[in-house]
Amino acid sequence: YDENCRAYLGPVVAEQQVACAGDRNQPVRRALDLRALLGDSRGAFVAEFYRDDNSWREFVHFFVISDVGLSARRSDHTLLVWANSLRTLNPIDAATIRVYSDQNQFLAEGKTDTNGLVTLPLVGLAATGTPRVVVAETADSLTYLDLDATVPVTAKDQPGRPFLVDGYE
Repeated sequence: YDENCRAYLGPVVAEQQVACAGDRNQPVRRALDLRALLGDSRGAFVAEFYRDDNSWREFVHFFVISDVGLSARRSDHTLLVWANSLRTLNPIDAATIRVYSDQNQFLAEGKTDTNGLVTLPLVGLAATGTPRVVVAETADSLTYLDLDATVPVTAKDQPGRPFLVDGYE
């Protein structure tokens, strides 16, 4: 994140001056009431903190306010994404799901079904990079899932019987 990036992030939606009293050269921890600043706004935001006299470098923090929770599972050829409401845990139907690569290239897009699921193909994408970010957009919200920040789960991580690959029980 740098000064040149601001033009791509959208307009300033709120500003607030905050008093930060504390010992010199020591971190100050302070809670901010985001509802008072943003109301019922949802989406992805950037918070910037800096002194009025520019005597110290600004601090930047990215955050999301959303009711959409995302889970993703990746195989060699597909990415399964599940979107649900964090408040009710119900699946979210017709959310637009987009996947971007580690090289910031668009890879795939789809809409969730009534179960909140969408399966996206990942075939022939070697030239554009590997999947990195999943973005979900609904009529009133936007959120994302950084696939590099997730914990990979393999069959070795799961106790119990192995997954049935062929046939049925």
